[in-house]
Amino acid sequence: SVGLDNAGIDESISTFSGGMKRKLSLAISLLGDPDYLLLDEPSAGVDPYSRRALWDVVLRLAHNEGKTIIMTTHFMDEADMLSNRIGIMREGRLLACGSSLFLKHNIDRLAGGDASVKPGYTLTATCPSKEISNEVMRKLKDIMPGI
Repeated sequence: SVGLDNAGIDESISTFSGGMKRKLSLAISLLGDPDYLLLDEPSAGVDPYSRRALWDVVLRLAHNEGKTIIMTTHFMDEADMLSNRIGIMREGRLLACGSSLFLKHNIDRLAGGDASVKPGYTLTATCPSKEISNEVMRKLKDIMPGI
């Protein structure tokens, strides 16, 4: 199950949300019960809720159903969450490959000093006050030195 139900079963696919279209695409790819899946940016263009739902499906397919999944993504957090091996490509060439932790610790050496290759995260937080915002930053710096 990829999280589709009978809602919209009589509707045109053109009326589906981005998340519904992605789920439908994933469901179609599973019809033949393949051992391997190739997913091209599975969560691109979907809202955060649908993105997380797709992640849950991908994790279930990999961990519970034993599927091997190869995917492309521009989101380092998605690669980090869903992958045990990550390859970084640039201009059609594999620049580096390894675990998320390995890449984070070695990207400068692997990229040959090219600053545009560095992976990173964007964290957006809305805090009710400057004091709480400062406290959140202090805690994050304790957990993730270097931010």
